[in-house]
Amino acid sequence: MPIAMLGKALIILIIVVIAALLLETNFGLFGGPRGGDQTNGTDLIVANLSIERNGETATLTPYVRNIGIADAGPSKTRLLVMSSGMTWMLNTPAIRAGQTVAAEPAEFAVSSGFSEAFNTTADFFSAVPETDENNNDLVTSAVFP
Repeated sequence: MPIAMLGKALIILIIVVIAALLLETNFGLFGGPRGGDQTNGTDLIVANLSIERNGETATLTPYVRNIGIADAGPSKTRLLVMSSGMTWMLNTPAIRAGQTVAAEPAEFAVSSGFSEAFNTTADFFSAVPETDENNNDLVTSAVFP
């Protein structure tokens, strides 16, 4: 009987250790990195949001920069119109360390005298493990004459 109880205790201990490892990996509950390996040296930021008016539309092009020391794979950049909640998920190509690339542009209808604020987020779905996940946003305001 004691051997059977020892076996059950060992199984319970293994389950607890596996659960703790899963919680640490996914949620950083014990002080470790969140969202996977963040020591690879990639770090994406939105360097700029280019806004070019073309009559009654504007072309919005986010520029994403990898300020890290390692190359980053492709990702999605979110462009949000803050007043209406209109959202685009824009394809962003792979970015070499230290380089800046243009994400896919978006078209936005505008009228004269219109002003708007945009929130642009690099790597919105966290496809790229980064050394700093808290510097991916840029808020830009524009007034359309």
